[in-house]
Amino acid sequence: MIYAKVEDGNLVLSHTQWDSSFTAFNVPDTTWLYVSGSSVSAYSTSQYIQNIALPQALSQLAYEATQTIYSAYPSYKQNTDMLHMQMYEAELASYTISAQAFKQQIMQMVASIYSSTNPPSSYTQQLSSLTSSYTMLSSSMLQDSLNIGCRLAFVQNIINQYKSFSSQLVSSSTLPLPSYTFQGVWLP
Repeated sequence: MIYAKVEDGNLVLSHTQWDSSFTAFNVPDTTWLYVSGSSVSAYSTSQYIQNIALPQALSQLAYEATQTIYSAYPSYKQNTDMLHMQMYEAELASYTISAQAFKQQIMQMVASIYSSTNPPSSYTQQLSSLTSSYTMLSSSMLQDSLNIGCRLAFVQNIINQYKSFSSQLVSSSTLPLPSYTFQGVWLP
């Protein structure tokens, strides 16, 4: 038997009950004591994972995924990209070019860039191909369109990693929970 209480923000443990403010816990080796505010709770390892460790880990995972995205692709840049995409759709329409087909071609080029062993070199090749295919469009529009595609692929890459890490965390039944590190992709 172990007795516990929170006093002045500190966890006080004892083998004897000094006064009635201590809570008694029958503590086998697999018990976790958790302090929240001024209360102490005892959990088995599986209860601790489900009630404490997993929610904290998932919250931290979501925070880190968001931070990874916003550090490389801040919200002002996302907003600018959305505005440019709308303007580019209007320009494509003025040349009777299907915006959907154009976007699909950009995404295929982006997939090719990221599947190559040298993304910067592949990017240069894809941009050259794009420029020669759409001579009527400005090179800055074409480069910006390819850059936007790369940034959107970056976001999707982080989302996919988040889903994978989240699944690993949720299926974990032992401590410590699996660790993770988000891996970014090359951005132009």
